[in-house]
Amino acid sequence: MEIGEIIRENRKKKRITQEQLGLALHVSAQAVNKWENGKSFPDITLLPGLARQLGVDMNDLFGFHDSLSESDMDAWLEQLQTLLQRDGIKAAYDKARELFRQYPDSVEMMACVAFLMENGLRLAADDFDGRQEIENQILAWYEKSAQSKNQAVAHTSAMQVARKKLERGEWKEAERWIHMLPAVTVDRSELEIASLQKQGKTKEACAALSEKALNDALRLAAYLMGLADRLSGTKKRTGPSACCKSWTPSSRCSDCTRRSATTRGFGWR
Repeated sequence: MEIGEIIRENRKKKRITQEQLGLALHVSAQAVNKWENGKSFPDITLLPGLARQLGVDMNDLFGFHDSLSESDMDAWLEQLQTLLQRDGIKAAYDKARELFRQYPDSVEMMACVAFLMENGLRLAADDFDGRQEIENQILAWYEKSAQSKNQAVAHTSAMQVARKKLERGEWKEAERWIHMLPAVTVDRSELEIASLQKQGKTKEACAALSEKALNDALRLAAYLMGLADRLSGTKKRTGPSACCKSWTPSSRCSDCTRRSATTRGFGWR
């Protein structure tokens, strides 16, 4: 969202007019109108007072947030996947970088995008210009998302970092990341499903069972992809990924790169 839209939205929330806001900041109502319509921008010296009058902080004023809403994440991932399928990995990557300039601390989204970009690289030509940059950025996104307060996000991302370090032959770094992972992970989903059944909450139990099935299927797919990479002895990929021999950009299997499958499939929601 542009700064003008943010000013208009928060001014209306505070129920103040352009004239009142202008008076508080010692500018004209016309100046406020120009800000809101993107025809000019507030002077930098006015920004602290503007944020105070609107009841927001500077991050809110510039559209910087720690995280995205669930609906925003879905919309962004839909857009990135469309770009990946239509225009290729470079277009999707550039859009992802734009996203994280606006939301630099949305670590859950970073994990989702890293997974999406990694799948995109599997289908891209091996020697295109900029491939190494994208691979390095994917690793950086996983490293940052491994700092998430959500343990499922953090552990899954740390596992991906360790895998990538091993692929690069960075043994000591890989070992350090491996030691960050919990030795045992308790899956309580079966008990939760049983509890719902005992309470007669059949609909909720079915939904939880469906999510667990997706969860298990995606974990298996991730393991198979890693196994295929190790058995091949090379990172070159010229065909579909190992998890689905019939993968096409428009096939149902491509849904595994969307947040609805990725985050929920790994138990992040």
